[in-house]
Amino acid sequence: MEETSTWSLADLNRIATPELSYIAHDAYHWTLIEISVPKDRIESNGTKTGYVKLHRTPHHHYRLEFIGIECPPELSGTWTMNNMTVRALRDYCEDHGWRMSITHISKDGENTLRVNLKVI
Repeated sequence: MEETSTWSLADLNRIATPELSYIAHDAYHWTLIEISVPKDRIESNGTKTGYVKLHRTPHHHYRLEFIGIECPPELSGTWTMNNMTVRALRDYCEDHGWRMSITHISKDGENTLRVNLKVI
């Protein structure tokens, strides 16, 4: 999947977090977090690229779901705010040489906005 392509709603439902950000009056409904792991840091059953979804628990905590890559034990807990969850993921990626990108995607999947990770 490429950033410039139109995203299918089925793909977005599977790999993106809905309603994580309220940009432009909710025009950007999906948040896609993509993780790239260098080949030298992948276990034998891992993949190079995966996605991370945020889920809110019934107790209003946030947890990460890794899709296509293994969840590191350090990130298997919950956080009280979605910003803290994204910061923990960003810090882990920086500390372990993983590449992370966040893109907000419109409701129809056609328009995207990239997030500057330095401001998180």
